[in-house]
Amino acid sequence: MKLDLPSGGEVDPEPLRPEDVATIEIDPAGNMRLDKKPLDLSQIVQALNNMHAQKKDLVIHIRGDENTPYKHIAAVVDACQ
Repeated sequence: MKLDLPSGGEVDPEPLRPEDVATIEIDPAGNMRLDKKPLDLSQIVQALNNMHAQKKDLVIHIRGDENTPYKHIAAVVDACQ
């Protein structure tokens, strides 16, 4: 299979620092954690808004278990936009 993929952009000269990354984990039951702290979706949104006010370049990693229904991941992605 031949794919025409876009070329990559410029590499950011500064690597990501752990304090600039928020990680949301979602288990198969839809339980969520923000940086290992159990929270519901509304609490995660509020916490991310507070974090973004302090760090405009905040990076959010969303991690789902392989058995996590995509609807839970989609809900988090929608809330983060």
